[in-house]
Amino acid sequence: MAETTTESSSEPIPSSPRRRTGRRSPNFPYVDLPTAIERARQLYAHENRNSAPADVVAAHWNYSPTSSSTDKVLGALNAYGLIASEGAGAERTVRLTSRALDIIEDERDDSPERESAIRAAALDPAIFSEIRREYGGQLPSDATLRTWLVRQRNFNQRSANAVIANYRATIGIANLDLERGNADNGQGQQESDSEDDSEFAPGSKVQWMSQDVAQFPEGPRELIRTEEHAGELYGVVLQPDGTEGFFPMSEAQIASPETADRPIALPPKLMVPTAASPATPGVKSDTYSIGSGQATITWPEKLTADECSDLEYFLNGVLRKAKRAVTDNHSNPED
Repeated sequence: MAETTTESSSEPIPSSPRRRTGRRSPNFPYVDLPTAIERARQLYAHENRNSAPADVVAAHWNYSPTSSSTDKVLGALNAYGLIASEGAGAERTVRLTSRALDIIEDERDDSPERESAIRAAALDPAIFSEIRREYGGQLPSDATLRTWLVRQRNFNQRSANAVIANYRATIGIANLDLERGNADNGQGQQESDSEDDSEFAPGSKVQWMSQDVAQFPEGPRELIRTEEHAGELYGVVLQPDGTEGFFPMSEAQIASPETADRPIALPPKLMVPTAASPATPGVKSDTYSIGSGQATITWPEKLTADECSDLEYFLNGVLRKAKRAVTDNHSNPED
């Protein structure tokens, strides 16, 4: 399937300082497959199997219709074969494909059909298919893969980092790392088996427990991926507003009746809003003390006007949620 996504304007923490080459990279999915499936679920929750205008879909995701993120996320879902579009501009409509419905509507715990649909989606983006053909089920280090993307596939350093992060998260949810390519060897088998033993795999339902208190008040959330920041491993989950949130994996627990239903005795901690740390090259950060806690925000040092508008939209959403919390906390003072 032809891929229609544009170059990502954000990236995970790079393993080496960013190099600005000035060249534009080939198309690649703006989000990984776990995130794309979650966006498809959100669309299904609002529209079921019906077509919907693209600007309405953007609203379901808490995006501005004019935001560049809207087109990029729609392009990523298209690249994974999860949506089909008709029309253009203001007349554009979007609907879920049969592949997306196979993933969303099949609620069986062990479904070969759902797993097959997820695997097909994982390898539909052209660059992901190329990586799979080149390395099979045994990926090299990020440095080697980044070199291949830059030299053989003409990606710049920034986009190569995003491709690697999205590909690893995608093959994780599709269980493609369990398959052995032609380059398989004993060492690769041992490394992959040790990874498969981890209980915190992408797609796992997790609860964030801090001081023996559940920090996800609405219940366990699906783990999208894990990322290392300043030497600490963080889990990435979707927040109720559709944005990504981060929490320390040292406080993660696989969901169980005990962690899911335990009463909330403390307010949830503010989650890190982006994947960057203060020490990341090209990223700025600021922290503000609020009462007994802190609010922290990190953002790319250089932003386009469109990206700045996206950031403003996100921050306004955070403030709206904070104001609702103030109202809720004071509505029943006897509780």
